[in-house]
Amino acid sequence: MSRPCLKRLLRDLKEVLQHPLPDVVARPLENSLLIWHGNVRGREGAFKGCVIHFVLVFSERYPQEAPQVRLYQAIPHPNVFRTAAIGLRGAEGSNHRLAIWDCLVGQDAWSSAYTVLSILVQLQAFLLDEDLQYEHQKVLPETAVSIASKLEGLRLAAKDGAVWRNLLHREFPCSELTASSAADWEHTYALQATAVMEDLQCFFTKAPFTEQILGVPLRFTTNPKTKVIDYIEAGLDLVSQEAVRHLGVTKTLAGDAIQGFLPLYLTHAHFELVKAGRSLDRALSLLAPEAIAPGRKTPSFGNFLNVMPKMLNTAIVLLMDQGVAASDRALITYCGLHRLFLALAEDFGLLHPAAEKLDR
Repeated sequence: MSRPCLKRLLRDLKEVLQHPLPDVVARPLENSLLIWHGNVRGREGAFKGCVIHFVLVFSERYPQEAPQVRLYQAIPHPNVFRTAAIGLRGAEGSNHRLAIWDCLVGQDAWSSAYTVLSILVQLQAFLLDEDLQYEHQKVLPETAVSIASKLEGLRLAAKDGAVWRNLLHREFPCSELTASSAADWEHTYALQATAVMEDLQCFFTKAPFTEQILGVPLRFTTNPKTKVIDYIEAGLDLVSQEAVRHLGVTKTLAGDAIQGFLPLYLTHAHFELVKAGRSLDRALSLLAPEAIAPGRKTPSFGNFLNVMPKMLNTAIVLLMDQGVAASDRALITYCGLHRLFLALAEDFGLLHPAAEKLDR
């Protein structure tokens, strides 16, 4: 995503959150600011109680270019055009047919001064104006409400994992992604459609997580009195173990020194590679040397209970003190650390002793 587009969409999101509108709401996907899902609800008249779902699709040229407004409900409206119909085969031979409708809101007189908030205001008035918008089509507002409310096919399709699997294979035939269960196909499709997986690569070698163990570079300081590491900062750019240990990479993209490497939990298969190697041992030996008992060569993984909270706390302090800019990448790094913490807790039973102490 281009930097101007990212900055503008973040500003628009802040505006939408600070100035909520009655009966219309939209939020971006968790993994893509370019796709927003929203609902508009009729408050009075023939449209009272009717809910219309819409999707805003932004290009990287926003705000110079207007977003697409897509509907998945049939709306008899002069500026809503059916542009595609997707026939999807679900589980056990079930069939779903979904139509895609483009809604031309503000396309004719688009201005880069428009924001997501102004688009929502237009959309609310645009779709629910029963006097102006439906008159020339000779469709009663009550009929429009009835048509727009027929969402059963969409609901069934959204719950069918086989639909998302077939949609993934149809739209992205070269995709190497797969799901471990039927319920995960929707998430798998979202990962491919938003190109999230393309970002999961080493900034130096450009190798993806399927080829090399990826993690974050580390910086830390040691308390001069206690001789214990008290500050651990994780870098915001993914780097591979190969780059740090064997290719001589000593600085991040921001120019900060790399003092260590911590692998992350990206997928189950990736974490199995992490555990099979010694990258976790090396990280813990570096960050908590006291974890190595006399006569042992490997550390006790229980000491991650001391290390991981320090890293998470450092990340929060840096954000609050503006030591790092509040950004998607900073949030993704924090979530990556938290996910690793949960994986370690589950795989090595780190939380069981702590829970037993609390019970006592």
